Amino acid sequence: PAMNIPGLITCHKAEVALAARRMVTHGTVPDEITLAVDGSKLIIGVTTLVAASVGEPADVVRSQLTPVIYGGDVVAGDPLTADADGRAIPATAGQFYLGFAEYDGAEDDLGSVWIAPGQLAAAAAGGG
Repeated sequence: PAMNIPGLITCHKAEVALAARRMVTHGTVPDEITLAVDGSKLIIGVTTLVAASVGEPADVVRSQLTPVIYGGDVVAGDPLTADADGRAIPATAGQFYLGFAEYDGAEDDLGSVWIAPGQLAAAAAGGG
């Protein structure tokens, strides 16, 4: 795979312990972040190679391509949301996604996400 060049990186206070290369979302306090555990709210970025303990500053990659841990089977081009551990998995109807998979991969692989946040349309009425 090509090298990932992180773009915009912002620093925030970690509300919870954050592992490296995990998806994060806004915390309960302004400018704090917490682990993204599903696709129910906006995912803002991915932690860097440096993990952070509670209360410590944590750097978050907010743009371009960045490495992320995959939480399951991923195909290049899949919109990626967070699993319960902040790993990247394919998003489903109605979920927020951080961006799109750059490479195929499997659970616990170090993959890559092209950051372009959004939300998938909800399922059609009467659908699953």
